[in-house]
Amino acid sequence: MGGTGFNIQAFLAYLGEDRDLAMELLAAFVEDAPVRLRSLIEAAGSGDADAAVRAAHSLKGMCGVIRDQEATAQALDLEMAGRRGDVAALRAGLPALEQSLARILERARAFLAA
Repeated sequence: MGGTGFNIQAFLAYLGEDRDLAMELLAAFVEDAPVRLRSLIEAAGSGDADAAVRAAHSLKGMCGVIRDQEATAQALDLEMAGRRGDVAALRAGLPALEQSLARILERARAFLAA
């Protein structure tokens, strides 16, 4: 990971220690990321590269907002695979993004619950 994954302290610092804004952004992430991930999984499963591009692009932006470089890069890779119509690469890259999102969601939920 090399320090590129989600780090709540770095995220807060990026937001100027604005905990309210952090709560708002993370609540939106927790609500929407699983929906977008399901859309991506379904699109990859059905071979719908265009729908996969849309879902991966949304996830890329969401991960960028919370400053997780690793998940952002993973979503970008999936977006580009979809743009190429490379469904096999989409399917192959999904597990890594799923793991990253699970990690982010766990940390985000813990922060929101504190």
